Amino acid sequence: MNWAMLSVVLSPITMLARAFTASFKNFRLREWYTDTTIGQNSAF
Repeated sequence: MNWAMLSVVLSPITMLARAFTASFKNFRLREWYTDTTIGQNSAF
């Protein structure tokens, strides 16, 4: 198995991993934003 085939195989996996990481970070950020917004709203 040569490097070209390996990169072809790994490329979609890397893209999926990046997309998953990005969506996970986005979800955590939204969760934190919702928590702080609700916290501020309930404080007033």
